[in-house]
Amino acid sequence: MISWALPPVVLSVLCGFGALVLLVRDAARGARVLAVVAVACIILSWGIAQWPYLLPETLTIAAAAAPTGTQTAMLVAVGLAVLIVLPGFVLLYVLDQRRLLPEEGLEDAADPAVDTEAG
Repeated sequence: MISWALPPVVLSVLCGFGALVLLVRDAARGARVLAVVAVACIILSWGIAQWPYLLPETLTIAAAAAPTGTQTAMLVAVGLAVLIVLPGFVLLYVLDQRRLLPEEGLEDAADPAVDTEAG
């Protein structure tokens, strides 16, 4: 990781340090973004360092690639999964950020009151 992969590693270290500084300053939103960038950069640098081999000096990426039909099927499956799952996650995130979800352990306002004495 000391050739082409070094710049993303340096950026990852800087973003990680920046995230720690923002956490100390109580700026969690900015710290999350920097933490994501730090992780993405270190994964990117690993990929750059491995290029063009999956296994050093033995298996190239081109030799390990799946047939075109398999790649197409995988892309379609991932695309469908994103279309089906992502809207639910976005809705859940929005409802949580607006505090519209009931808290755990509390009764829902729509539920009828339960008489605990009658048991």
